[in-house]
Amino acid sequence: MSASPKPRPQPRRRAPAAAPATPQAPPRRAPSSRAKGEAHRKAFRERLKAWCQAEEGRASQLAKGVGVSRPVVSFWTTGRRYPTLEQALGVIKYLRAQGFDALGGE
Repeated sequence: MSASPKPRPQPRRRAPAAAPATPQAPPRRAPSSRAKGEAHRKAFRERLKAWCQAEEGRASQLAKGVGVSRPVVSFWTTGRRYPTLEQALGVIKYLRAQGFDALGGE
């Protein structure tokens, strides 16, 4: 009796890799809060720009009063950058001392 050859074991099949989990995006803010913030920044920027254009050299005076450079004030008035909270408070204090309400009496 001849021994029949042992059947070859079948290679194990790997389970398909699970699809990588998609990273969870952080929850979005309500559009109204974002729009409201943008509206306040735009109003502040427009009032600041109006004050700077009222007389020549005022932007440089504001820059000295707040402790920033003249180009930074230009960036604020064009919307390229926004002031930090500390800088914004400095702008408000400076403009109020000059008799201008930067917040528009709101």
